[in-house]
Amino acid sequence: MEPGPGCWNTSRSATTRWARDTGFVKKGTRSAGVQRQYSGTAGRTENCQVGVFLAYATDRGRTLLDRRLYLPTSWTDDRDR
Repeated sequence: MEPGPGCWNTSRSATTRWARDTGFVKKGTRSAGVQRQYSGTAGRTENCQVGVFLAYATDRGRTLLDRRLYLPTSWTDDRDR
């Protein structure tokens, strides 16, 4: 995982942490969190989900620490969903 725009990268000797978001382009609207929003993966506004990932790496290896699905307010404010 290479750090890119929008990444949080703290480098201390051989230890690095990343927080990165990525868009998952979707055709429909039934998957959780799908709405028209900017997707860095697509490079434009698309119907998509956005996931946020936290990773940790050292010179001995790397691991995924956590992942979350970003839910836009159009989803969190709609109790019927």
